[in-house]
Amino acid sequence: MILVHDGARPGVTSELCAKVLRAAREVGAATACVQVADSTAVLRGSQLEQVLPRADLAAIQTPQAFRLALLLRAHREAQAAGRDADDDAALVLALGEPVAAVQGDPRNLKVTRTEDILALRSWLGSGAWARQ
Repeated sequence: MILVHDGARPGVTSELCAKVLRAAREVGAATACVQVADSTAVLRGSQLEQVLPRADLAAIQTPQAFRLALLLRAHREAQAAGRDADDDAALVLALGEPVAAVQGDPRNLKVTRTEDILALRSWLGSGAWARQ
């Protein structure tokens, strides 16, 4: 079993890693997810093409866990097909293999913008991080 996590998510906890690993041991692959709070749409240029049903959507986080052979096969097949590998769980799904979803953690914020850093600092400074 291999656990994949990106360094842009400094809020990962050992508990979340353990939940993802447990689910992956049962299914072969698993990822942390949180329900989407905002309405989400498919865009075509600057126009809304379709608004997606929020109840069916989740934001994928890391960690993700996989049986090593499955993850290697997913990357090999994606490379051979010329597909981008921006999410390991998506590559495994493209094989037709199941990926279990476990409840993620909103504190497992992906720090990619200045606003994310400010939110992280606010959580850390308030002590809310430790209380959740």
